[in-house]
Amino acid sequence: MVEELIAHVKKNNNGSWQQPHPLMDHLTGTAALAEQFSAKFESASWGKAAGFCHDAGKSLIEWQQYLKLQSGYGYDDAHLEGQYGKKQHAIYGAKLAEQLYGKAYGRLLAYCISGHHAGLPDWSAAEGSAKASLEFRLKQCKDLTGIFEGIIEKVNTSKPDQPPWRFDDGLDLSLWVRMIFSCLVDADFLDTEAYMEPDKSDLRGKHLSLSEYLNAFNKYITNLVVYFFQ
Repeated sequence: MVEELIAHVKKNNNGSWQQPHPLMDHLTGTAALAEQFSAKFESASWGKAAGFCHDAGKSLIEWQQYLKLQSGYGYDDAHLEGQYGKKQHAIYGAKLAEQLYGKAYGRLLAYCISGHHAGLPDWSAAEGSAKASLEFRLKQCKDLTGIFEGIIEKVNTSKPDQPPWRFDDGLDLSLWVRMIFSCLVDADFLDTEAYMEPDKSDLRGKHLSLSEYLNAFNKYITNLVVYFFQ
């Protein structure tokens, strides 16, 4: 059941466990934020697709068991990827994107998805560490049958549109991929924060405007001058 799939869990200060963060809620929330961010450069469908794919691997039975058992139904050890001894999940979403969207589109998203915790990977061993390369990791990820069908349906109906412009050279494309990557990472962090630290999350976007900060600063300086020179 999709309701039973979890993305994160949190231990309260009193030692009790908070209601888990549903995986589908996390994918939907991350996709919506990434879509909003990437719309700023006419790439909304790419951000949305990356968001739905990024944690698809967490629906695997092995990962759900790991999440619940490794941390005693806790969050700290289970969310991170790329550390020694941690089960991988991002590469499954990267493989899913390439499988459903084809190499032309899916490969671009695979870079972003596979690196959303560890950083953008090189393609081949010739460019960096062999086992950290995207080429190596995709080859190791052969079986996607364990990914929840409902997530696959979401991903399948979220194929990104044609890129919004032609790229004159490889540097243009590289920058664009990094922008999609940045949108995904920020969206993932913010949606996770909303579950893990709702009080901190609620403060975002509620800061003063620059003019209000300037007025407060000028008032402070004026009072400071009066204090010292009165």
